[in-house]
Amino acid sequence: MLKKVGVLAVLAALIAVVVATTAWGSAKTPKVASAATASVKCGTKVSIGVAYPATGGVAFLGALQYDWAKTAVKRWNGSHKLKIKLVQGDTKLTTDAAAN
Repeated sequence: MLKKVGVLAVLAALIAVVVATTAWGSAKTPKVASAATASVKCGTKVSIGVAYPATGGVAFLGALQYDWAKTAVKRWNGSHKLKIKLVQGDTKLTTDAAAN
């Protein structure tokens, strides 16, 4: 039994060394941007869609979902250059559909 544990420990150590050296040896160096790609301007605003039940029997849930999304966007926009704009979408979820 002790011999099996020793063999398993050596095997596990060998696997760990192989995995570590494989990952280390395959690390790629980042490429330098060319003049063409470096001149591309990124926008300062991105639109993200939020689909929630704004109408229907479970609209009270949608109001909470949208409030959380607005809170997250407000926190993000307060600390990042890239600004997020929420785009609303109504799923019109009915009470029957929510029960399933």
